Amino acid sequence: MAVLVVSSVLPLATASAGTDKVTNGTYSGEVGPGYPMKFDVTSRSQVVDLVVSFDETCNGAPPDVAPKFHYKTLAISEGTFSGATSLEFGTTASDDLAIKGTFSGDKVKGAVTSRSFIKSLGTCTEVEPFTAELKK
Repeated sequence: MAVLVVSSVLPLATASAGTDKVTNGTYSGEVGPGYPMKFDVTSRSQVVDLVVSFDETCNGAPPDVAPKFHYKTLAISEGTFSGATSLEFGTTASDDLAIKGTFSGDKVKGAVTSRSFIKSLGTCTEVEPFTAELKK
């Protein structure tokens, strides 16, 4: 019986993302009017520990401190990642936050889409751009 062994070795400095290379490490940046965001890129082409601070403004003025949204691990495919998470604020309010980003060198740009529901105000949707860079 013949056994075929296939092995590939990726450099530690980059994660394979289809035909693009995405640099491993910690990225940080801002969403919309200055809400902070941070995440890590692994050698397995994954975005991990993604935390986005965000509060929609379509249902009134935001609070002094924006809530933090934590995402599960997201795959990077052809230099792009996307995912969604949500928070509930008691029984009368919730916010779904979707993110999609595309890497270009040591930078990533994209958008965050918020779908907010407040029982007394209804539903609103807001889209804000984001940018992040590899911390060196």
